[in-house]
Amino acid sequence: MVDYREILRLKNLGYTQRQIASSVHSSRKTISDVFARADEKELFWSLTEATTNEDIRRILYPERIQRRE
Repeated sequence: MVDYREILRLKNLGYTQRQIASSVHSSRKTISDVFARADEKELFWSLTEATTNEDIRRILYPERIQRRE
């Protein structure tokens, strides 16, 4: 599973997409897509501790949730 929390945290710290991809073991395309979706949804690192990866996934990819139901 993609570590959305960590991607957003590292982006906030100024890491490059390449550095983040290497750190979280995801492709640069995945990182780029998460960046674009987070910007589109205005989702930034100011997340609460209670916000889970699943919560973030639901925000970024609501169409994936609807298909599974």
